[in-house]
Amino acid sequence: MKHLSILFLSCFIFSTNVNAMKKEIEIKFTLEPEKHMTFEKWLEENAQFKGVEQHEEVYLNNPERSFFFDCEEGFKDAHVTMRLRSKIMGDKRKDLFCSKICHVDAQNRTVSRDEYEIDLSQEGMHENLKLWLEGKGYENFQEKFNNVQQLTKVSLTNFFKMLGFTDVYELKKERKIYLSGDFEIALDTLSGIGSFIEIELKSDEQDVVTGTQLIHEFLKKVGITQFVQYDRSYLHMVVNPEYNFGLKMNIATDFSAHKE
Repeated sequence: MKHLSILFLSCFIFSTNVNAMKKEIEIKFTLEPEKHMTFEKWLEENAQFKGVEQHEEVYLNNPERSFFFDCEEGFKDAHVTMRLRSKIMGDKRKDLFCSKICHVDAQNRTVSRDEYEIDLSQEGMHENLKLWLEGKGYENFQEKFNNVQQLTKVSLTNFFKMLGFTDVYELKKERKIYLSGDFEIALDTLSGIGSFIEIELKSDEQDVVTGTQLIHEFLKKVGITQFVQYDRSYLHMVVNPEYNFGLKMNIATDFSAHKE
């Protein structure tokens, strides 16, 4: 039996004729406190503030067919992740299903991610999944799915638990969002983990090298040339609390990086 993430994605993508996949070109990093404050002030004065979101996230893993594996670098890695997120801004709430496929280079460093994200409130989502399960002959899944009356983060979390996804990781974060040109800047604060900055390229550029260079040029323009970049997701940090994913970066002249 294939991973249920693939099952789920096939249902949504092909049944709705919606191409939900996009290539995610972004970097995640931290700055020294003084530089962080300076950058945030620059954003307040020069970028478009889009608001503050509260994210309640559940990452799912089936221990019998785990997404995680022990890598040579000494931490538990995962190149495929499966997430349910509630995104809350004021009195508005949106529940999303997301799966990411991570692409790494020869040094096992993240190059890019393919992101599949579906709004669970989209019309027809519940019925499409039900029909797909029936058509593929998943009778046991169908019987359990009958109890799912509405697709939400909570209902689908419970559904996947019934299917054996007993490893569940929960994350909560506050995200302040700014836009500047082709860049979305997120200032994230996670309880028990810390504060981070994510910059994602929002243009149609699909070449990872070119896209990353554009992000670096933006940072240089702002005056940021040294920072600690993180090669894996917040989930990896939760699963590997003792491992340091930080790399000291210097993009002032020649590109360089070394382990913090």
